[in-house]
Amino acid sequence: MKFKTFHWLGCIFIAYMFTYAYAEVTCDIYTGMSFYKLSEMLINQEGYEQVKIEGVQYRPDPWTDFPNVTGNYYGIRLGYFFESLPSIGLELEHLHSKAYYDSGIDPEGVVQHFEVTDGMNFIMLNGVYRISDNISEDYPKGSEQLLLRVGLGPTISKPASTIRGQNNGYENTGTLKGYALAGVGAQVSAQVKMFMFPWLAYSLEYKLTSTLANVAISNGNVTTPLNAGHMVFGLSFVF
Repeated sequence: MKFKTFHWLGCIFIAYMFTYAYAEVTCDIYTGMSFYKLSEMLINQEGYEQVKIEGVQYRPDPWTDFPNVTGNYYGIRLGYFFESLPSIGLELEHLHSKAYYDSGIDPEGVVQHFEVTDGMNFIMLNGVYRISDNISEDYPKGSEQLLLRVGLGPTISKPASTIRGQNNGYENTGTLKGYALAGVGAQVSAQVKMFMFPWLAYSLEYKLTSTLANVAISNGNVTTPLNAGHMVFGLSFVF
């Protein structure tokens, strides 16, 4: 069973567990795409001098795994809002995206292939401020909501690469092996929720994420900034 299935079942279970303890429990599931800012790679490899590759462009390939179109990009978020402060919430979020080396200024041909991750995982604790509109008896928190959030937490990667002809990480494909702490990530985002039912809304969100990833290669490591914008859409459940 894949991680997404565990996330979904876990979200439902935890939401029901906490329904009676908090004023409002939410669970968001989403997919989307990311857009990476030009970056650089600092390559340290045993037996060679340190090399910096500039003008690095990463591609996300969000929906290439057809028919599992969300396989390369998905997120799940569990949160609650305080009874005494219904505009303030806390969330735990997992964002899974991709970052593949596409091009860079590399005249010596050092990089043959580089996946920052087969799954760049942001695990973030978010603080949320909610602005509500169209409040009614059926929608006491508003049928239209704007949520502003900031988040911080670890990033976990599963890299694979060929640097100077030396392979690393490919043997971990399709297994739980190869995951490692890559750094610390942060986000800011703005989300709009439009409710179809008191318990269900569709969601549109724009977010900015940033992390300085440090990942393993054969006999060394690569450090690279990953700054990205994200357009995401999904569903939000209220319990």
